[in-house]
Amino acid sequence: MPKELRKTGISVVGDLPWGSHFCYFYETKQDLLDTLVPYFKAGLESNEFCLWIISKSELLTLEEAKKALAQAVPDLERRIAAGSIEIVSHDEWFQDREIFDLHRVARGYAGMRINGSPAWLQKKDRKQFLEFEHQLEKLFPTERMIASCTYPLATTNGDELFDVSWRHQFAIAKRNGQWEVYETPALKQAKAEIERLNEELEQRVIDRTSELAAANEELRSEIAERKQAEGKLKQSESQLAEAQRVAHVGSWEQNLDTGQILCSDETYKIFGLQPQEPIESFEKLIHPGDRLVQLETRAKTLRGEPYDVEYRVVRPDGEIRLVHSRGEAILDESGRPCGTFGTVQDVTELKRAEERLKATTEQLRALSARLQSAREEEGIRIAREIHDELGSWLTSLRWDLEGIEKIFCESENQAQVPALREKITAMLGLTDTTIKTVQRIASELRPSILDDLGLIEAIKWQAQQFQDRTGIAVYWDSPIDDVDLNQEQSTEAFRIFQEAMTNILRHAQATRVDVTMVEEAGSFVLTIRDNGKGITEDEKSGQLSIGILGMRERAHLIGGEIDITGVEGEGTAVTVQLPIVPGGHKFESVAD
Repeated sequence: MPKELRKTGISVVGDLPWGSHFCYFYETKQDLLDTLVPYFKAGLESNEFCLWIISKSELLTLEEAKKALAQAVPDLERRIAAGSIEIVSHDEWFQDREIFDLHRVARGYAGMRINGSPAWLQKKDRKQFLEFEHQLEKLFPTERMIASCTYPLATTNGDELFDVSWRHQFAIAKRNGQWEVYETPALKQAKAEIERLNEELEQRVIDRTSELAAANEELRSEIAERKQAEGKLKQSESQLAEAQRVAHVGSWEQNLDTGQILCSDETYKIFGLQPQEPIESFEKLIHPGDRLVQLETRAKTLRGEPYDVEYRVVRPDGEIRLVHSRGEAILDESGRPCGTFGTVQDVTELKRAEERLKATTEQLRALSARLQSAREEEGIRIAREIHDELGSWLTSLRWDLEGIEKIFCESENQAQVPALREKITAMLGLTDTTIKTVQRIASELRPSILDDLGLIEAIKWQAQQFQDRTGIAVYWDSPIDDVDLNQEQSTEAFRIFQEAMTNILRHAQATRVDVTMVEEAGSFVLTIRDNGKGITEDEKSGQLSIGILGMRERAHLIGGEIDITGVEGEGTAVTVQLPIVPGGHKFESVAD
């Protein structure tokens, strides 16, 4: 909108209230566009239905109007297609009509913004024109509408100018490049009346304020005394409420005659209710399976006996909580129980902690038994292999050596040399087999590569052995060749890796394993990820998950952490993080 018009305090863009009905006198086509383009742009931005009716008496064509508005509203064609705005000629809109179609507003728009030029009607029938404007002026104040009527100054004489201005709330015009605003006498009178009422209201406010100030002064002393007494009471109440909040203990009192229950805020919280929400009966909140406990408790209070019970509460949202309640009867002057007073404590988390502790204790007991059994089984297996395999092979080797000795002692015939060589060859093969068996047994107890080349190479070797033995593809990625861990850390990390691979073979149903080893923020991080069925939460925390518990214990013993996550159908990831101890044993790196 032009700067000159904004200075008047009136804006046809955004400041017009609903029910505004004004007229606009213009000299040139550009004057008309300078006002109507921002007028309709503001209406579209405010989700108003816009109607621009162009009369033959105006200097503007439909094409010129659309082109000018499109420069300010880039998506004008979309809005036209959606029905948000119509730019039509007088003949298109007023055919068979004498008034605007107000039902447009009911289509979900915030309101209706209109512009038209009734100059054609003014020239045709001045009486009909005046009646038309009069009806519009009566209509707009009751509707969410804003309307402007445009008149070219070149074809509007003085009488017509006064008639038009009189029929509108205000008129704007541009003459010689300057904007001017003309208000009707009714509007000026209304403004004067508003100003007078404002002054009268202001005086009333001053008088009333003086009266209230005197009354307030009288109340201040009373309020000060009350605040002093209430402050002492609130200090005590707040301390009690804070103590109850910290301890998760609520208090309550019940009138046995009326059934009314008064509770502290913490009690409402324990029962899952909003503070001061009415509680008709505790029985409605108690789990159906514990109603008998409550009946027995009520019987005790009626006998004047204290009680101490635990029962389940079903909160309004369906959550079940376990509470511990203590209470005793309130006796009247005759010794008859007339009420009860007590406390209630939410012990759900405490009970869960106790159950977790119990489960952990059982797991530790199972682990201890499993470890003892494993030691026994390992001793038996090693003894059997040494006795059965090494013993028999070494015995055979001794017999062969005795045979060779006998041949050398009894025979001088050189023809027996080939048989001797064949015997020696068999003995060498048996010796090689024996050596491999010894190496295998020793590597299972503790692979020498762990001491000779370090943890990284030991894990790579174990991964290759796993792949060769099981057929499950193993891929490893390690940007580091060695890591500065002490002997205990290296051993336990290697055992964790062995256990993880064993679990994959037994339970994962995987076809691929990815192993990564990196150093991050002063820690060694080992990750074993498979593409199997994915471990569940129950499998991770179950009492029979001895392997997982053993891995956790090993990580804990060397100051590390282990995290096990599983996604159903996508696999399981085991991540071990160990702190790199300064001064730990440094293994020499060996190139692949």
